[in-house]
Amino acid sequence: THRCEDGHLSQPPIVKEGEDVICARDGCGKTAIQQRFVSICKEGHLHDFNYWWWVHKGSKSQCKGREIDLELRRGHAFTLGSWVLKCTTCGRSKDMRRVPTVSEEDPDASDCGRHGEEWLSSDWEGREPCSEKLVHRQVGSASVTYNRSNSILLIPPTVSFDLANSEVV
Repeated sequence: THRCEDGHLSQPPIVKEGEDVICARDGCGKTAIQQRFVSICKEGHLHDFNYWWWVHKGSKSQCKGREIDLELRRGHAFTLGSWVLKCTTCGRSKDMRRVPTVSEEDPDASDCGRHGEEWLSSDWEGREPCSEKLVHRQVGSASVTYNRSNSILLIPPTVSFDLANSEVV
């Protein structure tokens, strides 16, 4: 999910490395930046945070609109309570204060469902329904990121530690 300077949240169809991302909202065309939240279940399924669900959760409204705006109010650098989501169709709004504190046992946690892919799998055919609950994390969180490069240390089972235990070292 990306946000432009007008606060439109959208999913650009294609994001190419090295190129600016353009807001996918009809008629906007402004540069957009990636938002910082993702949702994860304990089975390893990772997907974009569902801003629409967060705004409408608990509502009796049957809103079919999909356009959500994110208003960054005074103090937004210090608290998610100043990040206010608003549905442009029904007008419902909600701040993001509780987003990072939702746990798997929380009634605000949503089901993973059929969305998201396994982090470490390239088997796209094996998408099974998942009944685990989602938690929400910032993209830069240590529980979400992993290195692009790899390193490995192989220690043969026949290694002798006599040299390391000697007085020479």
